[in-house]
Amino acid sequence: MEPGEKARVGARIAAILADKKPLVAPLDYLTALSVAVEEHHLGRNDDAAAIIVDVLADQVFAEQFPVNEIYYLLGTCYQEMGMAEEAAQAFKRS
Repeated sequence: MEPGEKARVGARIAAILADKKPLVAPLDYLTALSVAVEEHHLGRNDDAAAIIVDVLADQVFAEQFPVNEIYYLLGTCYQEMGMAEEAAQAFKRS
């Protein structure tokens, strides 16, 4: 295992032992995000954005699984809903 990867895994283990875990199982969040992608493709941007916002509300998950594409998708949803300021903020985080 590479030194950087070893440190990252060690930090995750320490966080788990300190009971710093996502509120919901990460697989459930990832499933929810796949539903958000599908909702976006169907043009239901309000539903997609709501799902994404709910997932990102779990700070532990957002820190442990930083996926810039989540914020990009949120920005796209906001943009298509005419919410320019919110879209710009999401795009900056992506």
